[in-house]
Amino acid sequence: MQFSASAPNESKALRGDDSSVSDKISLSDVSCGITDTHCHIFRTADSRLISLYPSVFNACSLNGEMPVVRDDFLLCRDEGEVDAFTEALVKLTGNSGREVFEELERLLLRSAEASVSEIMAPAVTHFEGLRNLRLLRFFSKAHADASFPEIFCGMGVHPMYAGDFSREKLRTEYELIRRVFSESPAAPEEKSVTADGHPVKKLFVGEIGIDKRFRDTVPLDVQTEALHEQLIFAVENHLPVNIHGVGGDNEILHELKRLNRVKGIIHAFTGNYSRAEQYLRRGLKLGIGPMLLATESHKLEEAVRYAGIDNLVLETDYPYMYMNLPENSSSSAPDSDSGGEQASADDSCFSPRRRSAASPDLLIHIVERLSEIFGIGKEETAGRLHRNVEELF
Repeated sequence: MQFSASAPNESKALRGDDSSVSDKISLSDVSCGITDTHCHIFRTADSRLISLYPSVFNACSLNGEMPVVRDDFLLCRDEGEVDAFTEALVKLTGNSGREVFEELERLLLRSAEASVSEIMAPAVTHFEGLRNLRLLRFFSKAHADASFPEIFCGMGVHPMYAGDFSREKLRTEYELIRRVFSESPAAPEEKSVTADGHPVKKLFVGEIGIDKRFRDTVPLDVQTEALHEQLIFAVENHLPVNIHGVGGDNEILHELKRLNRVKGIIHAFTGNYSRAEQYLRRGLKLGIGPMLLATESHKLEEAVRYAGIDNLVLETDYPYMYMNLPENSSSSAPDSDSGGEQASADDSCFSPRRRSAASPDLLIHIVERLSEIFGIGKEETAGRLHRNVEELF
């Protein structure tokens, strides 16, 4: 198998342009922590590694020696490639990894200044969760004295990659992640407990789901089977899920009904109040992100009002979405009846006047909009949204 030697272009969201600096509007009104429940935060490091060392990561082998470039991230296909990735990171960047982590550091600093206290980083392929956890530990050691938001890693297989799903790999990765956690115990308030009593930090299963845009390459029955198995795994291990749905609400709801004990989030919810009611009945919270700030979000606002503040969580889907900011903001991305993410960065519902790459440091604008919708203060809005996340664990 051949891979291109050219590195993909870094997006504006990953380059950290000055225009993405967060507006400090209303931050004094929000002292409690804000959680971004869906943020591919490590894409910043992937982008830099691929850009700086294309010959290393594009010249992959087939015998498990190195991770490979897959779309816009580095794919580790097994434990051996996660080990190779970690070793390459140290060898190429030294103990600090500064040139790789520079933008990640800036983004986390901006996020902390914007009252973000937690970030949930989903995985889309097997072993990405383990890889992200290793990357996080490397980064944390180099920034031990910094006050950054806490990052929690997810594990699971996105419907786009469901053809590669394996129950064995899922369980193997979980055991490896548990081993990492056992080597670095969490504080009691940071732990949840699996069915066998093993303490685990805030781990979740996601990004999993159904996406009918990919059914020509990943048949719907393959996606559905992968979703079903991952939902069972999450229930057995008392882990919340983060579900991606594009055109597959009926299939997702059917699987949720079969198990009836799932807790988690429907990612990038853009549906109407009827769809909201169906997901709420199945125990999920609605992931509300940049689409709430779109110029034509009346249907979503109606669904949000119906759901109520206590059934919502915040998200950005960084770096894949855009945010329509208020005109007075100094800050520098599918809307349908379907419950899951539907928009593209070029969707016409976004006004060109203040469109910015969505990132955690901009979540305060969504807090502010929800505060207006429910007629409560920003502090109370942020506090109740934070409590909603805590309830998942």
